[in-house]
Order: sequence, then structure tokens, then C-alpha cells
Amino acid sequence: MKGIKVILLLLILALSGKAKIYAQEDTALNSALEKMVKANLTENATELIKYTSPRLVKAMGGKEKAIKLLKQSFSSQRTDIAKLDSVIN
Repeated sequence: MKGIKVILLLLILALSGKAKIYAQEDTALNSALEKMVKANLTENATELIKYTSPRLVKAMGGKEKAIKLLKQSFSSQRTDIAKLDSVIN
């Protein structure tokens, strides 16, 4: 369950910004979102961290610790039978 919270927090922080951006109109944002979802589905923590807010990575203790935490989250998702298979923007 903790893993789901971490992934959702990452997605919320990644999609929030200072300026209003409508995801349907921003192809760069849509592309990044697709890559984030793919990285999540393939459990690629290294790729997912590229699209994570630097402030969040810092709060997680740096890149290496953030990757370790994501891998632990993926592992717990498998045991908790939870899966993020799509994102609606």
C-alpha cells in the first residue's frame, strides 16, 4: 500500500507546476506522461526517477535512495496485488 502512495505522490508532483498547462494540448507533457507510465508498468525505477521532481528526489534522500525506494515500492505492489495500468489526464 505504501508503494501506491509513493507512485501517486510522484505523479501528482510531476504533473503539478507553476503555470497552468492543459495536458491535452501539451505534446511534451503527454510524451513525458506516457514515458512515466511505461516506466512504472515495466518497473523501471531508473527511468521513472528521470521524470520525478528534483525536490522530491532530494526529499527522498537523493537519486540512489529514491531508486531504492521505488524498487521496494514495486516489490510491495506485487505482493499487495496492486497495479497502475493507466493514467487519465
